[in-house]
Amino acid sequence: MGRPYSEDLRERIVEAVEGGSSRRGAAEVFGVSPSCAVKLHRRWRETGSVSPARLGAPKRCKLDPETEWLLALVKAEADITLGEIRAALSATVPARTVDGLRRRTRVLQGRCQGFNCHGAVVAQLAAHTGEEAGRLMGMGEVVSG
Repeated sequence: MGRPYSEDLRERIVEAVEGGSSRRGAAEVFGVSPSCAVKLHRRWRETGSVSPARLGAPKRCKLDPETEWLLALVKAEADITLGEIRAALSATVPARTVDGLRRRTRVLQGRCQGFNCHGAVVAQLAAHTGEEAGRLMGMGEVVSG
């Protein structure tokens, strides 16, 4: 991706257009494309600035994919941290069941007693262990179909 033109060049193009030159004429004089001069002059008229906009996509939060279950968990268990849950799942003897995770982290033991976050905790445990969520919730054989 190319770099934006310097502030100095941008200001000179706008000054030329404001001084009576056409946008296409200013573009030819300063060696830029006509669309650049048109867009630059429009930007100056609308914002009062010739500075370029930010380049690149907006920064994304690394936790975006985890937002829903994480917010539910933190709401229900105000004291628990994601680090505590991940540590319990990755311990030398990792938690393999919901009860094991509960004993290690206090998860599902807040004010709601797991009413709000139980599904999110089971989903995270299932994703980590590769087990079916029904087995982790103590439902025995899961019948699909």
